[in-house]
Amino acid sequence: MSTRKMTSSKRLSVAALGLAGILAGWDGALLAQQAPDGASSDRSLVEQFMPPKYAQARARALGRGARSYVLDAEYVAADLDRTGRKDFLVAVYGDGVDCILRVLRREGSSATLVSESGNLQLGGAFPKITIVDIDHGRYPALVVQLLQNNGQQHTECLFRWDGNALQSYGTWEIDPATGLGDSTLSEAVFLDLDGDGVLEIVNPPEFDSSAWMQPERARTPVRFQVYKIAADDGFRVVGTLEGFSEYQVGPAKYRMQGLTGDRDVRYGSFLASQPGGEYIMTIANGDGREILPVTSAEVLLNGELVAAADQVTLNRRYLSIPVTVKAENRLEVRLRGAEGSALYVGIGPASVPGPQAAPAGKPQQ
Repeated sequence: MSTRKMTSSKRLSVAALGLAGILAGWDGALLAQQAPDGASSDRSLVEQFMPPKYAQARARALGRGARSYVLDAEYVAADLDRTGRKDFLVAVYGDGVDCILRVLRREGSSATLVSESGNLQLGGAFPKITIVDIDHGRYPALVVQLLQNNGQQHTECLFRWDGNALQSYGTWEIDPATGLGDSTLSEAVFLDLDGDGVLEIVNPPEFDSSAWMQPERARTPVRFQVYKIAADDGFRVVGTLEGFSEYQVGPAKYRMQGLTGDRDVRYGSFLASQPGGEYIMTIANGDGREILPVTSAEVLLNGELVAAADQVTLNRRYLSIPVTVKAENRLEVRLRGAEGSALYVGIGPASVPGPQAAPAGKPQQ
């Protein structure tokens, strides 16, 4: 997932917690588990509700003479029931092997555990969690992100709060033979790509650390899968892109000054599987949620202007433009707008269905 979206959660380290504090208060039924009165901060509540399996593993490690036991936890305060108050804490705990997702409901200075995901055997470390408004629906989605063992790629798992419990949203599967999970999503970007108010997921190709040793593989076109998120039944594939990038407006001091004023120029490239064939360039101005649209932009493909500044504006946010490609292609994007605003550009074969812009460039919801 785009890392710029992982900003609302809060990380805590529990490696230094005292053993007595970790082991306290974990007897009794799961849903009756209560945090002691006086645990006034969100951080302390999350610490108090650390899953017992991690506390027991840490106790065993320390008992064998280990100096520390690495455990990561991250949480986010959430208004899951749409009351206007962030009465819930959603926490993800992980030890580098698996992770557990827990939902706590605040009750004054204490909390009650109301839902738990169980063990997610996905591997990975440094868990992150964020809330994503998929379709302006009643209940939000929660995205859990884990750094994989290669240290280069994150895996995302998507959950939906149904009013009572967390439900998997079709983004991970468990192999019954090994008990290990494999996520569909990795370094995914969530955005409204066609202007209908519902987020798509653009999922890049799997990272391959050995590709640099095989030059011929570096000359092979890649494919970004585009998924459409449905309200109740997860998501479905709606298209394939061979190029996709986010172009963000940087600090003013780095921008170019010219006759047409202040602008930020960015470059990209992609390989095409069908040189000379018809492709569709999909342009989304802003992500349809938190990332603001640019004021205007020009997009050039192989030196030719495809979208002019009067086509990509605050009022015309989504475009689908037929283009012709070469085997190797170069993009140039000239942006104007506030620092942090962004333009998204995707290109894929016209023969492969993909997201189509809403009529007249529907404005951000």
